[in-house]
Amino acid sequence: MAPLEEIQKHSLMELVDALRPFVDQASEAKRLVDIWDYSFHTWGWKQLEYKLVIVMRKDLNLRVGKMIAQACHGMEILDGLDPETKAKWERSHKKKICLRTDSQADFDEILRKTIDAGLRHHVVTDLGFTELKEPTVTCLVIGPDESSRIDAITWRLTLL
Repeated sequence: MAPLEEIQKHSLMELVDALRPFVDQASEAKRLVDIWDYSFHTWGWKQLEYKLVIVMRKDLNLRVGKMIAQACHGMEILDGLDPETKAKWERSHKKKICLRTDSQADFDEILRKTIDAGLRHHVVTDLGFTELKEPTVTCLVIGPDESSRIDAITWRLTLL
């Protein structure tokens, strides 16, 4: 199989993952993501991918069921989603990715970068009636939006 045919089989995120060990700075990663995204879009290898990302705070040590409930609360972001974005996300098979941060500081940095990038987002705050003793920010939902825009912010995070 020719190299270009091999590349065409992979998603943008798989290529970003493959490049991750070779990139030290987030700005370099964003540049690489932009290059790959442009290449895929320009040469028609794949349609522009859309996704939604849920970033969960693992430092809270929540039970799995509680994390699922918090992620479900975050799906309120879809209320009032414009038809064009919804259609693009649906063409990407309504892709949803669950990632983790291991500290409040990491979470705050991702949130700041999300806001700075102008990405649609929703911060979920648990009210503290069950597992948590007081109102606590538990997760962040980003998107749906172009995968490359979200990847530029979340590329260093690991799967939940």
